[in-house]
Amino acid sequence: MPEDYGDTFKVMVEIVAFTEEFLKNLFEMAKFRNRLINLCCTIDKKELYQILQDNLSDFNKLLQYLESLSAKRLNNCLKIKKQLEEKKIY
Repeated sequence: MPEDYGDTFKVMVEIVAFTEEFLKNLFEMAKFRNRLINLCCTIDKKELYQILQDNLSDFNKLLQYLESLSAKRLNNCLKIKKQLEEKKIY
């Protein structure tokens, strides 16, 4: 169970949702998100533009990981349902 926001990503690595390499990107995303929320007036527009230019693909990668995780979870649920139906356990 995650103890804080950052731990959430570590747990996702443990259940093989993300790679260790991508975990570093997620931490950076989370840190920048915190800066946006807490210090929105002090964010440099050039820095924000550069991050969006250089790291926008990380959002797409995150979506791909989440879609994959959702598909795996759905497949597991369907397998369990099939096993229950075969054993006539409802």
